[in-house]
Amino acid sequence: MARRYVRGVVFAVLFAIPVAGECATCYVSAPNINFGAYNTVNTISLPASNITVTCSGFLSSVAPIVKLSSGSGSYLARVMNGPAGNSLNYNLYTNSSYTTVFGNGTSGTGYYTGSTQFILLGSVTYSVPVYAQLPGSQNVAPGSYITSQPITVTVSY
Repeated sequence: MARRYVRGVVFAVLFAIPVAGECATCYVSAPNINFGAYNTVNTISLPASNITVTCSGFLSSVAPIVKLSSGSGSYLARVMNGPAGNSLNYNLYTNSSYTTVFGNGTSGTGYYTGSTQFILLGSVTYSVPVYAQLPGSQNVAPGSYITSQPITVTVSY
């Protein structure tokens, strides 16, 4: 059985983007997710990677809501493209049981709502877990697979 390699960035998200509020500003950063070698039989389920939301300000309160776009594909199946027109389906989840797709609240997807925190002077940081899964039984050609459209993170508060 030939091993397939998934080396591409499947989660290239906006880096340190300011999100302005009345008296607070939030920045978001997210890691790339790499599934590694794929053998076309077994599902790859990755432990949590964290999106980090840091909000700073003076006499403000924040409760960030974090939503993800579908990127390439749809919320039903996000897609990475590879050689010779092959593609691999994968998805991102809000929980470690991989049952709630991380999205924007539409089509049965979920999103993250942070607890309200008051900022006297300084900052607060939220770690938003994202679980990635690449289902098995996708018979594709060997090579590198990447998303053609990155996942966009939207933060509101």
